[in-house]
Amino acid sequence: MDRPVSFNTPRGLPELPAEVLYCIADELNYTWDISTLCLVNRRLYNVLNRYLYLFDKQYTPHSVLQWAVKNGRRPLVEMLLDDFVRDAPEGMAEWSAEMQSASKQGHVHIAEFLIEFGRNTFLSSFPQMLQSELRPSIDHGNELIVRLLLQNRALPVDLQTPGAAHCQDFKSLSVVKTLIELTPPSSTELAVIFLNALACPVSSTPEIVDLCFDRGADLATKTQDGKGLLHIAVLGRNPETVRRLLQRGVGLGLPGGTRMDPLMLALRIEKLDIARILLEQLNADEILADGREVQPFLIIAAACGSDSIVQQLLQSSLAPDIFTPRSYPQTPGNRALVSAASFGQVPIARLLLEQGAKPHAMTLLCALEDGSVPMVKMLLEAGADPNYTSPHTLRSAWRVSAKDEALFSLMLAHGAGEPPAQWPERIWEDAMKGGVAQTQMLLERREPPERDSYFFLSNAVDAGVPMLELLYGDESRLSREDIRGLDNQPSLPLQAIRNGDLAAFSWLVRKGFSKILSEHALCELLCALFVFLDMDDAVQGLDLLLEYGADINAEGMTGHRAIWVATAYRLSKSALKVLLKRGADPSLWPDETPEHVAELLSSGASLPASRTVGFLLKKMLPVWNWDDMRELLSRLKSQADDSEDWRQVRILERFEYKHGVGF
Repeated sequence: MDRPVSFNTPRGLPELPAEVLYCIADELNYTWDISTLCLVNRRLYNVLNRYLYLFDKQYTPHSVLQWAVKNGRRPLVEMLLDDFVRDAPEGMAEWSAEMQSASKQGHVHIAEFLIEFGRNTFLSSFPQMLQSELRPSIDHGNELIVRLLLQNRALPVDLQTPGAAHCQDFKSLSVVKTLIELTPPSSTELAVIFLNALACPVSSTPEIVDLCFDRGADLATKTQDGKGLLHIAVLGRNPETVRRLLQRGVGLGLPGGTRMDPLMLALRIEKLDIARILLEQLNADEILADGREVQPFLIIAAACGSDSIVQQLLQSSLAPDIFTPRSYPQTPGNRALVSAASFGQVPIARLLLEQGAKPHAMTLLCALEDGSVPMVKMLLEAGADPNYTSPHTLRSAWRVSAKDEALFSLMLAHGAGEPPAQWPERIWEDAMKGGVAQTQMLLERREPPERDSYFFLSNAVDAGVPMLELLYGDESRLSREDIRGLDNQPSLPLQAIRNGDLAAFSWLVRKGFSKILSEHALCELLCALFVFLDMDDAVQGLDLLLEYGADINAEGMTGHRAIWVATAYRLSKSALKVLLKRGADPSLWPDETPEHVAELLSSGASLPASRTVGFLLKKMLPVWNWDDMRELLSRLKSQADDSEDWRQVRILERFEYKHGVGF
C-alpha cells in the first residue's frame, strides 16, 4: 500500500543550504505559503524573511481586494469589500474603482455583487454612482456589463454628442445594439447614442440606422453645433450607411445653409464614394438659380469627376478659378483645379485649364502627392512652378516628387532644383531619400555641391549601400581628411547600426571608418550592435570591427569599458557571452573601483535581469580579489534594498552563500 502524501515539512529542510531554500521559495505560488514555511523554525524565518517583508509591503488588504476583483474571486470580494469600503472615507471612490475593474475584465458575477452591495450601502447616493459607471463600461466594450447597468436603471446621459474630432469610441456592435434596445424610445439619450453610433466605424451600419429609426429616432436629430445625421455619418466612413439614411428620408438641409458640409467633409477625409452618393442628391439647376452655393458645388463636382456638372457650371459664366468662400474651410483646396488635382481627375483638370484656370502653385503639390504622372505633366506644361515651396509647411514640389522615379524625372526636365529655386542643394538630399534612380538622374544633369561633406555622406548612409556605391564606390578608402565636418558629429557607422542596416555598417568599416572613431564612439558602437541588430547580425558586425582592429575593451565617455557599459545597457546574457568570448575583460582595472562598477550596474531602475547578473558575477569572481568582490556585492545589495527590489537582493545573497563571498 502506498504511503499517504504528507504535507508536513520534510526531514532536513531547515538544514538545507540557503540557496536551495530560495529556489524552493521561488517555486511557491502564493506568498502565504512562504509565510507558513517561515514558521517551521527560526533559521527558515531568518533566511526567508525577505519574502515576509515582500508580503507586508505589496500584499495589503486593498491589493488583495483588487486582485480578487480582477481575477473574478467573488467569495474573497464578499469577505473583504464590506469592511474595507464601509470603514474607508473614500468608500464611494473605492466602489467605483472596483466596479470599473470588474467591467474591464468582464466579470458579470462580480459586477452583480458590487451593484447589490452599493445599493444597500450608499442608499440615496447610489443611483448617481451607478449612472457614472455606464460610460466606462461602454468604453470597455463588454455587452453583458452594459446590459446589467441598463437593467438597473442607468441611462447613457454622460455621452457627448460627436463632432469632427471626437466621438464615443464604441468597441463592440453588440454594445451599441444593447444601448439602443434598453434606452427609452424617442428620448434625448437615444438621439445621442444614434449620433455616436453613426460617427464610429464599428457601429456605422445600415442595421443601426434601422434600429434607431424603429425606436423613434428623429430625422432632424442634430449635434449641439447643428450638424445633421448625414454629416455625422460621413465620419463613420461607410457609404452604405449614408445611402440608408437617404433612403429613410434624411435630407442634406436647406439651400444656403450647411448642406454642403457633409460633402466637404467627405472630400477632406478622402471618401469620394460617399461624396458621390451625396452629390447625387443635389440639383445643379437649383443651385445655379439660388447662387449661394455655386463655388463649393464646383469644388465638389471637380473632386468627384462629374464632367457634366462642371460643364454646366462653367457654361453659366462661372469663372474656373473662383475661390471657395471662407465659410468652407474643410475643402482640399480653395479652387476647383486644386480639388481635381488632389483626386487625380485629369479630364476635369484639362477642362478647367482649357477654360482659363491657372495652375496655382498648390495645385502641383496636390497632384504630386496624389502620384498622377499625367496630371503632373499637364500642370507643368501649363506653367506650374516646379520649384514651389509652401511657406506654411516648407514642403517643396521636388521633395514630394522624389518618392517616385517618373515624377522626379518630369520635375527635373522642367527645371526643378535650379535657380531661382530656394535651397537648391536640398534636392540632393531629397533625391537620395527617393532612391538610386533619382540620384542617378540628378548626377547626369549636375555635380553634387558638397560631396565631401559629412552631411552629404550621412544622407547616403541613410539611403544604404547602393547609394554609397553610386556616390563613393570609386574610393578605395575614406580618411578623416576626405570628409569635411566629421568632428563633433555622430558616428556614421553608429548611424547605420541605428538604422538596422548591417550592410551599410559593413561598407563603412571596410572603407576605414572604424579607424577614425574615437574610443568613446567605439565603446558606444560595440554596445549599439546588440541593441539595434538581432544576435546573428550583431555578432557578424562585431567580428568585422575586430577584424579591422577595433579594441573590444574601449572606454566610453564615463570612463567605463565596453563590458560594463554593455551591462548598464541591459544587454542580454547572450550578448555578454559574445563580448567575453571575444576578449572583453571582466577584471577590475587599476583605474576602476567596485564603487564605480556598482554605480554603473545599478544606473537603471533596477539591476539587469537575474540570469545576466548571476552570469556576470561568476565571470568576475575568478579575476577579482575577494575584498573588491565583497564591496561590490555589498553596494549592489544596498542599492537593491533601497529600491525595495527584493528579488535582486535574493539573487545577490544566493551568490554570496553559494561562493562563500559573504563570510
